[in-house]
Amino acid sequence: MGGEGEDALEENIKLYGLLQPISIFVYSLKQIMKKLIPFLFSIVLSTSCDKSDDIPDIQECLVCSSLSPSIDISLTELEAFCVGTTGEKLSTGENGTLSKQDIQEYASFFNALGATCSVQ
Repeated sequence: MGGEGEDALEENIKLYGLLQPISIFVYSLKQIMKKLIPFLFSIVLSTSCDKSDDIPDIQECLVCSSLSPSIDISLTELEAFCVGTTGEKLSTGENGTLSKQDIQEYASFFNALGATCSVQ
């Protein structure tokens, strides 16, 4: 009598015995993550907000008040030519980090084409 019910009960007890350690592990993992996520987030923020020694505090950029019609670039596009940004160097034609000298070369180049540009 009750053989089938007892078998089902024993199966449930075995499953509970297997699931209990998993449940404890998941709970422990949740507790660890609650502490770990803010810690990792603060590390990411602190490292991403550090100022690099390579980038000056006051950024010098190419500023043009007027452009010649022969120059196929907009004033907005020229605002991206700043010290420390990546762009094509006029002297080599290669991409690299732009220096103040590179920005001055661009200013001279555009001025020779009829623009009014300076480094500010």
